[in-house]
Amino acid sequence: MAQTIETLPTPQLEELVITRTFDAPAAAIWQAWTNPDYLVQWWGPKGFTSPVCYVDLRVGGEYLFCMRSSEGQDYWSKGVYKEIQEPVRLVATDCFSDAQGNTISPADAGLPGDWADELEVTLTLEEQNGKTLFTLQHKGLPNGEMREMTKAGWNESLDKLQEVLALEVSSPESSSIGQDFEITCVLDAPKELVFKAWTEADRLNQWYGPQGFTLGVGKLELKPGGIFLYSMQAGNGPKLWGKFVFQEIAAPDQLVYVNSFSDEEATTTRAPFSETWPLEMWNLLTLTEENGKTRLHLRSRPHNASPEEKATFEAGFTSMQKGFAGTLEQLETYLKKAQE
Repeated sequence: MAQTIETLPTPQLEELVITRTFDAPAAAIWQAWTNPDYLVQWWGPKGFTSPVCYVDLRVGGEYLFCMRSSEGQDYWSKGVYKEIQEPVRLVATDCFSDAQGNTISPADAGLPGDWADELEVTLTLEEQNGKTLFTLQHKGLPNGEMREMTKAGWNESLDKLQEVLALEVSSPESSSIGQDFEITCVLDAPKELVFKAWTEADRLNQWYGPQGFTLGVGKLELKPGGIFLYSMQAGNGPKLWGKFVFQEIAAPDQLVYVNSFSDEEATTTRAPFSETWPLEMWNLLTLTEENGKTRLHLRSRPHNASPEEKATFEAGFTSMQKGFAGTLEQLETYLKKAQE
């Protein structure tokens, strides 16, 4: 008697293709896509942050990314780079994973639908008259709702990428990638405490500012669009005023703000020491916890600045490094006392 073997239908998998034209050179987009310091600024849909972006950019090298929702839920992905042609083409596998980089199934990641065991992402960049035609291909997606959700997620991420690129190429003369001011330190405190030290008035006035100055808090509104208005004074000298305008708040992982000198009414003013210092500077503070300690990384760049202002900013890196080193020493002292 003949036996009939029932075969299950093969899942219908699709290739998602998204194209955009970015007002930025291909090299800038490539850097934003492959440099972890830039990836953490935009990776993930609207409302998500990216506390971890590990990149080993070589054929056979791996990446491991984390997206964190506003509710604190983490979603991990990993892959292997298959093809690298800087700055025009990048091909990598794409899998769901856990925090240790172990591959897990889409079902274990909590996603419905028939997904390929291993997906593939191809990025193509074609520069045209200073702009770049961007094409993203994502292979192995299921039909239906999950494909549309993936498309929406990519588009929201690319909206955030566009904002980052706009800061990088704010003028035709701009070449700011690689010229940001950066400082990193490891603090012996959990990141929740470090974040509070940066965002609560009674904590800030115990450490923030150059050594020898005292801080006065005029206003602190910790919300997007909110202002941190403060004064700094050395001895009986004149008060210097400054402000933060918060752009993004993802406690306790990231803080994005624009800072400037100001007057007592929070009106932006020129720096008292230079007529060509940038009026505003964009800042990204990232906190990553490592074995009970916190790695602090601060990135700063001129915002809406002229070429002359950018040049003045870059010429001040040495003095900025010394100033922040003293400020972070005061932060370390405060954190130690706060934990006693």
